[in-house]
Amino acid sequence: MGRSEIQAVRRPVVAIVSTGDELLQPGEEYRPGKIYNSNAYSIAAMVTKYGGIPSVQGIARDTVESLETALDGALAADLVVTSAGVSKGDYDVVKDVLASRVKLLVVCAYATSEATGFWLT
Repeated sequence: MGRSEIQAVRRPVVAIVSTGDELLQPGEEYRPGKIYNSNAYSIAAMVTKYGGIPSVQGIARDTVESLETALDGALAADLVVTSAGVSKGDYDVVKDVLASRVKLLVVCAYATSEATGFWLT
């Protein structure tokens, strides 16, 4: 290469937190009214594709306490991606909890026929 020095950049760690009482982990037995936590693994694959290091944090249930516990570990990452919990329902606590704990909040929203939102922190 002919260079005595090169610039190197550390790969970012991206924590992925899924939220919702309706979520099951892949491999758990299906129960009516539940859905599998597929978003976390789809997001992790995208993070890897674009050079990041995914850190799937598991599922935070629909309570402030559960989300705060999940964020305790997640906020050590360079970026936190949350999936679900930012709409207008009674149990959508993500945006309030994040707003009280982060310095920078980037909101990405997309239009669907359902009430929905997508937040990155």
